[in-house]
Amino acid sequence: MPGFIMGLLVLLLALAEGGPGPALAAIGRGVGLVKSAPPTVSDASDILAYLQMPGPTATPTATPRRGRPGLVPTATPTADRTTATPSADDLGYSRATTWSFPDEPHLEAMRPLIVMTLKARELIFNGVSGRVSSFYPGDGYERLWGRDLSTILPTAQYLYGEEYLRSGVEEFLARQYGQQTRSAGGDNGVIAGAGALPGIVAPDGSVDKNTVTSDEETSIIHAAYQYYKIAGGRSWLRKDVGGQPVLDRLNAAIEWVYNNRFDLMHRLVKRGHTTDWGDVKFERALDPTDIDPKTDHWTASIYDQALMYRALRELAEMNQATGRDEYAKGLLARAEDLRQMTNLFLWMPERGYYRIHIHLTPLTHQGFNEDEMVAIGNAVAIYCGLTTDEQERSIVKKLEEARLAAGARKPGLSLYPAYPAGFFATVMRNRGEYQNGGLWDWWGGVQMTSEFQNGFSDLALAHLYQVATDWARHPNAVWEWSAPTSSFGRGSQGYAGVAGTVGEAIISGLYGVSISRDGVRLEPRLGTHNGDVRVYQPATDRYVAYRYSYRPDTITLRYGTNVTGEIAVRVLIPAGQVVKAVRVGEKDVTSRRETVNNDVYAIFKAPTGISTISITLAPAPTGTGGLAIDPVFFDYYQNNDGLRLLGLPLTPAVMEGTLRVQYFEKGKLEDQRAQTNDPAWQFSYGLMGEEMVRAGSNLPVGGETSTVTYAHLKQAAAENKRVAPPKGFTGGVYKNKDGTVFIPFSSDLSPAPGHNVAAIFWVVLSSNTRSPGGWLHDVGLPLTEPIWATVDKGDARGHKVLIQAFQRTILTYDAQNTPGWQVERINLGVDYLKLFTDRGKP
Repeated sequence: MPGFIMGLLVLLLALAEGGPGPALAAIGRGVGLVKSAPPTVSDASDILAYLQMPGPTATPTATPRRGRPGLVPTATPTADRTTATPSADDLGYSRATTWSFPDEPHLEAMRPLIVMTLKARELIFNGVSGRVSSFYPGDGYERLWGRDLSTILPTAQYLYGEEYLRSGVEEFLARQYGQQTRSAGGDNGVIAGAGALPGIVAPDGSVDKNTVTSDEETSIIHAAYQYYKIAGGRSWLRKDVGGQPVLDRLNAAIEWVYNNRFDLMHRLVKRGHTTDWGDVKFERALDPTDIDPKTDHWTASIYDQALMYRALRELAEMNQATGRDEYAKGLLARAEDLRQMTNLFLWMPERGYYRIHIHLTPLTHQGFNEDEMVAIGNAVAIYCGLTTDEQERSIVKKLEEARLAAGARKPGLSLYPAYPAGFFATVMRNRGEYQNGGLWDWWGGVQMTSEFQNGFSDLALAHLYQVATDWARHPNAVWEWSAPTSSFGRGSQGYAGVAGTVGEAIISGLYGVSISRDGVRLEPRLGTHNGDVRVYQPATDRYVAYRYSYRPDTITLRYGTNVTGEIAVRVLIPAGQVVKAVRVGEKDVTSRRETVNNDVYAIFKAPTGISTISITLAPAPTGTGGLAIDPVFFDYYQNNDGLRLLGLPLTPAVMEGTLRVQYFEKGKLEDQRAQTNDPAWQFSYGLMGEEMVRAGSNLPVGGETSTVTYAHLKQAAAENKRVAPPKGFTGGVYKNKDGTVFIPFSSDLSPAPGHNVAAIFWVVLSSNTRSPGGWLHDVGLPLTEPIWATVDKGDARGHKVLIQAFQRTILTYDAQNTPGWQVERINLGVDYLKLFTDRGKP
């Protein structure tokens, strides 16, 4: 059938099926509409089955779906639907996956919707690789889709058996393209070539690629990696599929991307001009999902780079597991190079997020600036591990700002601001429509998981509340997408990808449960909320269950599992609290503190079986108005005598340019991790002393009143006031006969004029305990000679105090202070915020 007639027929059928949503799906994903009832709950026995609770049961069967030859009856997933859901106190073995969250009942109600949606989207047929049991995305998509499958598996693994995790992946690999393989859609006459993977496999035996995209191979590699980690292992990587081992086919797929979709000039993966992740190009065409190399434009998007980076690292791990170490090293080197090129060409430090794409084919847009668009690919970059902590903090903020600006009621905003109306010639012509700024729970789930797992649990939970509340408005449907400001669902009424990613945000994100061949990880992120969870993995017959209880002084975690070996436990500690002690069963254990962006965890090991963990909490040190030490700085503060060197916090952590900083009574801390790999300098005190001396204000130094002001220090720090180095000085520091120490004013301590440090100050500077980071790091170079002043401090009047200014602080010596505190830092942070009133503001 000619392409034009086929395309018109598809559109008319889609409109007849249910309006513009399925029509967009049909055009955006290719030909192949089928009739498929949306998931509904018709009576009590249905909901009982979905909830895995007692009720009338029968082995579910299905007749072959209309219009799809080769379908076979639906099989029962391995998860037990006949036994009662165990109580929260029962931590023994059970084949059920459930959760409870008393503070938000809508969150609990999401579970039957997730189960129901996946059940309605089961797809079983006899394929080239054998019997295939898998899932199709939703209405209008009744075929296997590679990228959808990779996002469904994170949740399906806890509801379905081994065949549902493996057979779909093997069918894609068995249908890997040869040199002359032609796609069902024609691909504009372009032959993909050997090694390419189909993005779509139909039960009737046809295969297709959306060649405008470049994420099909990387998505299937990720799906294969998931099965490898869950149940497959090394033996599966060596399994023969269609005449070649699984791993050989995966390696051939990644090489196809490098040989056919890699821009050598920028060293980035390329695709057509879609949105960053979309499969619809902007050029007019009968099939907007296929590239026409003769007329279409190439871009390099942040979405593709993120998926490629993840695929390279996962493939390296699988190759290493089978002894292919050299190839694995090469893959890791490619991943690192891709990360660097992505940051070079796509990261916009002045804006704080990745641009949607760069144009590889020259193209100038009139009337809008693509760099202003905040694309959901930024969340995918975090999800795939491409980003640094600093980038994550900025991206999360920008995504939330975009959501609020768009008026979106929940996360998952695909793009904001969107392309102008009419920019896309074929579909999604309006702003906020489909991939052009539509709101997708599919991507909202990815965004929430990335927030939970990368240090933004409070925001992730708030977003999860938003999604749960929205689902409660349509309790029998999980919609594919909607307009940002409308609760009216669009597209497929039961979208399996949404069930997959939102289920992952709940199970792996909020409850922090992970079961793999490596063992089990428990990472509860419930904070101050009580809750319980039970997770069963049918493919391995392993389970984990726990009940989490919070009180202001204690977290109690009762757990049970049949996974062998020790359990890796990582518990989110509520803001403003610190861990005093951890007890597992009858034993006290040592925990390690870890800070991940805004979140703080206690990390330790626990034995398998059934036991109780008790974490004793205490209030964290706080400053004015109850301000807490930011989690990013807490470990450094605690480990480096923070109370002595910095005092209590005066402000929350704020961004100053690209740096995260927090002000304290005696100074400030700067997060320099993105600027240096040197562990000694990843946190610094900034050049606050130098700034204050340069400003030369009339504020008193060393007390409420003082004969020395910052204006005096400015005069004393003039370049002509520096003293010449001692005779024969060759660099470093030089101890004079009177006990003072000469330090040149040069960053590398090479010979130059400088200043003499008072002997009493050098005792402190040269002490490992009083200057734990080393004197150059902790106080910096001296700016003045020591200066005597007369000060008033509280009730103490007329004290003689020795003062000396340094780049990072100002030290004083007061003989009348308590021993051990005679040398101290002045309240430089207090003075700084008096002078620079715009600093420290959120």
